[in-house]
Amino acid sequence: MAASYKNVTQQACPEDIITMAAEELGTLADELNEWYENMPENLQNGDKASTIQDAVSTLSAMQQTLEAIEDFPHSSARVTYTTQQKTRKAKQPSRQVRFNNAQSMLEALRDFYSNLDTDEDDIINSLDEAIEEVEIPGPWG
Repeated sequence: MAASYKNVTQQACPEDIITMAAEELGTLADELNEWYENMPENLQNGDKASTIQDAVSTLSAMQQTLEAIEDFPHSSARVTYTTQQKTRKAKQPSRQVRFNNAQSMLEALRDFYSNLDTDEDDIINSLDEAIEEVEIPGPWG
């Protein structure tokens, strides 16, 4: 049976969005790294292991980019973003959904800064650097 999700619209200040996204990316990197470390040695040189290592590396770099942002222009603003949440709360969303949620938050924040009449190139460039496509491996594919 496929998981059922609903879109949820929320608001947060820019610093909180960065913090939440960075924490989620770090959590995902830790989970994938633990998965890799617990693989049998004969599988650690395979395609799945390589995909996991690539994802860990990229997620960690994204997290570091976000954690390096120190200046939050318009810090009292409320930025609207949309995430997906499971309709049943028995389990947490999949890694891919959690990654997509972090990306959605960062994209909403980038769009917020891009639409301002002020020059916010520094934070926009940092957000652009942090918004990357990552193949989040699943257990079966």
